[in-house]
Amino acid sequence: MTFKQLLSERKLTSTLTIGFFVLFLLAALIDLSAFSEVITKLSSQASAMFGQFWQWLMLGNLLLALAIAFSKAGALKLGSKPQAR
Repeated sequence: MTFKQLLSERKLTSTLTIGFFVLFLLAALIDLSAFSEVITKLSSQASAMFGQFWQWLMLGNLLLALAIAFSKAGALKLGSKPQAR
């Protein structure tokens, strides 16, 4: 697969998501203490900027997404694709 194919419209989201996830894991593996310090600093800055309500709202959003993902609704397919023959 070429770089141009990876950045095509259909694969761009997957490429960016996997890329950021891999960078996140590599940063944690290289220097966990510095990585933890950066995460703590960014979290405190977000809390100071947006307030505690925003933090609770994001936590609630995460818990709701997990609940839906692991419920029967998580297997629901939206839209339809033509069947391959």
